[in-house]
Amino acid sequence: MNIIWYIPASNILVIKQLVDSCPDCVPMPDPGAEENIDKVLNQVKTPVLSTDMDQLAASFVEKAHQHKAMVFTDEKNCTDAEWAQIIDWKTDGIQTDCPEELISFLKRRKSNN
Repeated sequence: MNIIWYIPASNILVIKQLVDSCPDCVPMPDPGAEENIDKVLNQVKTPVLSTDMDQLAASFVEKAHQHKAMVFTDEKNCTDAEWAQIIDWKTDGIQTDCPEELISFLKRRKSNN
């Protein structure tokens, strides 16, 4: 079983300790600004990054994907427009406080395609 841990990338030493002490744990660091992605992923090999809507952009996702890392984001507004943007930017996962609404949106989007 794998356990995903959200840890801000500013705690890089904690992330490295986690990787060393728990082989089943997957760190999901939040690099903050896009320009930090290379630095974070060169220090910690992880398959997933976390971010929020203030940092998310298509270029953020592209840079993470160049490192073979997925991107999970915290949505901000729980709106169809926001979810569509997240998906259009090829983000890999959405963390939401509105799961029923997101599921309904995804079903509607799928039936329209």
